Amino acid sequence: MMNTLGIIGGTGPSATAQLYLTLQRHYTGAKYRPNILINSIAVPHTLEYDILLNGASIAPYKDMLVSAAINLEKSGATFLILPCNTLSYFIDDIRHAVNIPVLNIINLTVRALAHSQITKVGLLATSHTLNQGLYAKAARSYDIELMLPNVEHQQALDKLIHDQVSYSPALAVAHTPELLVEITQDLARHGAQNIILGCTDLPRPANLPSIDPLLLLAQESLKLLSTPLKA
Repeated sequence: MMNTLGIIGGTGPSATAQLYLTLQRHYTGAKYRPNILINSIAVPHTLEYDILLNGASIAPYKDMLVSAAINLEKSGATFLILPCNTLSYFIDDIRHAVNIPVLNIINLTVRALAHSQITKVGLLATSHTLNQGLYAKAARSYDIELMLPNVEHQQALDKLIHDQVSYSPALAVAHTPELLVEITQDLARHGAQNIILGCTDLPRPANLPSIDPLLLLAQESLKLLSTPLKA
């Protein structure tokens, strides 16, 4: 019997869909498709808008995420993932509510940077993600210097992220938005060796090496999906 993945989705519908397709494409099971459950939570549009553009509290998400995690475990999930950087703030709350492992997208990302011997990295993320300091704390533990966009760039980035989250086909665009090119070039001028795509709804910038937390989360999930459950 194989592991069953539970995805707490809907906090960026495009990212949830992209993650699911990535898992299906790269799963190497010879006989079966991977066991995947998705609980796409019903996020009010006004809540997304107020959080991303008005700095509102993310606290209303906590109960939704915990409830989704409990439902996924009851439905047979043997491990969980949350494909959202900002809401990883509630990872410990989710872990305390279930009896199965919960992967942490932020820890996976910073560990991969350390493995690649990156010492200076830029972070593209929502203002909420920056203010939580989760990436900063993880980066410090590996002696990695975290570099952030300037205030003007960050305000524009929050607006871009809201537009990406709100528009379902956003991740399918073939070009890099000019804003991301401008921000990553500025971070590179200040010494960034790599860029963290710290929002799962951001497209990959073409002008600088970047690390995609969503892809890392998929890769770690694929390892577990390919591992038989212990009796």
